[in-house]
Amino acid sequence: MIVSSQTCRQIAAVLGCLVEAAHCGGPAALAGLAAPEIAGFWFDRAVHGSAAFAEALSGTFALEDLEISCEGTIAWVTARLVRGDAPGTEGRFTAVLRGTGHAWLIAQVHASLPA
Repeated sequence: MIVSSQTCRQIAAVLGCLVEAAHCGGPAALAGLAAPEIAGFWFDRAVHGSAAFAEALSGTFALEDLEISCEGTIAWVTARLVRGDAPGTEGRFTAVLRGTGHAWLIAQVHASLPA
């Protein structure tokens, strides 16, 4: 499905806030980006709930080569995750976001390093 440029900008903005909040925003900023029932993995840590999500993410990273797909109020994203705390280390990032009508919330997240 073709994703509107407005939807792409909204989702990219949420992911930009994710990168910024992980670097310097703190747990409250991170938790505000996640659906209460968020689940997934952040490298070697399981994430279940917005509090665990906020605890798992920290440090500096960038999301590059972002690909966004969407159908209705569900969006899925893939990107290369470039870690600032481990130069030269690139990982994989996927996420599913849920539109609430007022905001996009991250409902599922996965970050990993290639084997």
